[in-house]
Amino acid sequence: MQYAQVLINLPFDKKYTYSFSTDMRPEKGDRVIVPFGKKNRKGIIINVQKELPDGVDAEKIKNIEKLYPEYFRLTEFQFEIARRIWRYYLSSYSQALFTVAGAFKPVRIKKKKLTSNPYTPFLLNKEQESCVREFNESDNNIFLLHGVTGSGKTEVYFELISQVLKNKKQILFLLPEISLTPQLLKRFCDRFGEDICVFNSSLSNGERNYAFKAFKDGKVRILLGTRSAVFLPAQDLGLIIIDEEHENTFKQQDTPCYDARMIANWRVELEEVRLVMGSATPRMESFYKARRNIIKLLSLEKRADNRKMPEVNTVTMGETDKVSKNISRRLYNSINESLQRREQVLIFINRRGYSSFVMCQACNEVIRCINCNISLNYHKKLDRLLCHYCGYTKRLPEACGECGEPELKLIGSGTEKLEDELSKLFPEKNIFRVDKDTSSKKDFYFDFFEKMKQRKIDILIGTQMIGKGFDFPYVTLSSVLCADFILDFPDFRSAERTMQLLIQVAGRSGRGIEGKVIIQSYAPDHYAVESAVRHSYQYFYEKEIESRKIMRFPPFISLVRLILRAKDKRNLFSSSREIVRILKESLPAKDILGPAEAPISYIKGRHRFNILLKLSSNRKKYYKVIRNILENNYKGVDIKIDVDPVDMF
Repeated sequence: MQYAQVLINLPFDKKYTYSFSTDMRPEKGDRVIVPFGKKNRKGIIINVQKELPDGVDAEKIKNIEKLYPEYFRLTEFQFEIARRIWRYYLSSYSQALFTVAGAFKPVRIKKKKLTSNPYTPFLLNKEQESCVREFNESDNNIFLLHGVTGSGKTEVYFELISQVLKNKKQILFLLPEISLTPQLLKRFCDRFGEDICVFNSSLSNGERNYAFKAFKDGKVRILLGTRSAVFLPAQDLGLIIIDEEHENTFKQQDTPCYDARMIANWRVELEEVRLVMGSATPRMESFYKARRNIIKLLSLEKRADNRKMPEVNTVTMGETDKVSKNISRRLYNSINESLQRREQVLIFINRRGYSSFVMCQACNEVIRCINCNISLNYHKKLDRLLCHYCGYTKRLPEACGECGEPELKLIGSGTEKLEDELSKLFPEKNIFRVDKDTSSKKDFYFDFFEKMKQRKIDILIGTQMIGKGFDFPYVTLSSVLCADFILDFPDFRSAERTMQLLIQVAGRSGRGIEGKVIIQSYAPDHYAVESAVRHSYQYFYEKEIESRKIMRFPPFISLVRLILRAKDKRNLFSSSREIVRILKESLPAKDILGPAEAPISYIKGRHRFNILLKLSSNRKKYYKVIRNILENNYKGVDIKIDVDPVDMF
């Protein structure tokens, strides 16, 4: 008789023992379905042995219900990545292992159909050639490719990929958003043929299984994927590329809160591969390392083919004439000019729905979510109020629930209201909206990309999805509405996020035809806005880095955020104070901030407190204290650990 020790995806680490039928040949790393309580659960085998472990009752042993196909078996590389996640991100080993393993269903493999067109060779300019040469001559294995928007970073990627393919090695290319897949996939297929696969959550289970197996077996050389693709095993990996490396979407928000950029760094060490991270607006941490020669900096300071950067103008809201709620007279005139020339316009607004909240004009009561400390957004198409955090929804009432007066007013704007305004201002033009509400349909982004390419869209409006990496040659005007909204967030990265957003959206304009940018702002003199006007990331960096140093924030120090959540606020408050007391017994008081209510203090029926640790010395010392706290039982309180957090919400 043989037995398998199995881990279940739980916040604690306990091995469960199962037997298996004689026709099964399970090994370490195999995925299984096992009976667990009253249900069947997914498990991963971590050991197979002939003898029953000590203390296990043979009569209570249950059989493994199902064994996944052999190609799903975890490799030693994946086990090592899981151990590092467990140690670094302070999760349970089970949570780390299941994160690395990924969510797969053992269904029939299905290959996604790809097409390619004849490729026109592209000659690198001098700056691009210099980047490739420095890459080849460097002893470093980690690179930051910093280039202005439209500088041709993708062509540098392609040249490096070509070199790796000549050595018969594989390439893992990571994107921050599924929305960027259609554009890049077409360019990849045209350049490298169909020796490529895609891996993201928009695929069917069969398509995901094909990509996993083909890349693991070395049958495809290039894999194009989003964050979780960083865990996929390869036959012979040679290069990892992370495009738009500044994007927060590379950071997982659920436990374990891993960062795909960190995982990629570990793969460099474990598999002896090279890593290139590219962005026009890199993270402060990445640029700081490049400045200190910890990683190698590759620079592209001009747009490809010497195209001009778009002229950037600011409009001070509150002091300007407007033609509608969100459109200034100056922006309206510029839109008109572009449309008369049959060019395309891109407008960014960072909120979906029709209005931000509903308020009673009689008593000033705001309609809020019953589960979250947040106002409900009105969605006109649904004719409902919706919480963007928990999904709670209700009809728009006819009168105020507090005072009974019928004087309810829709306040604030989202993509739906902007779409309405533009439809009235430009009734004969094709207006297309891209946000979470419109993009849920399978292949939405492929259809959207084709419409933009064929110029069937005149005005493109959307949220952050449209400000990332798109290359539309006929967009000659891009605009950001309420550009400084992020600056008011209680987060030390607010200025950095504002700068990144503005430079990225501005960079969508003038890629084929000379373009311009209009930024509508209430704080046009802020250095984050000014950096976009100047097209200068360095201008922002020099201003921001001094502030970070004085305030002891990254890149000068590492952070760990403890998010405490509970239904009972009084219990949460007392538990958080007790945790801070324990922390101060072992750690310097200056390194402990909090406890304090989170900026959004109540989500999905639970109150939220933050405790922030600044790791000023040995990381192991801080981790030991945190592990001890996690082992304590704070009844009714859930503790989430976020190492190297990207936000404070």
